[in-house]
Amino acid sequence: MLDHDGTRPDPVEHRAISFAGDFRETPVYDRNLPAGTEFAGPAVVAGGESTTVVPPDWHVTVDDHGTIRMEAGA
Repeated sequence: MLDHDGTRPDPVEHRAISFAGDFRETPVYDRNLPAGTEFAGPAVVAGGESTTVVPPDWHVTVDDHGTIRMEAGA
């Protein structure tokens, strides 16, 4: 299990990404996020061989096992 960090991560970069035809400057986070990390979309989490796109109005939390959990409308 991971220790809870309790901080919001700093993005490694920002990219212009289209959501429903509207381009938004979107933060990109490294996949190696500590437990307890929370942030709202839009966002991208990238690392290794996977990329997770977090749409606007979705909320992300990282659990004790490093799993990214997403909830709509948060």
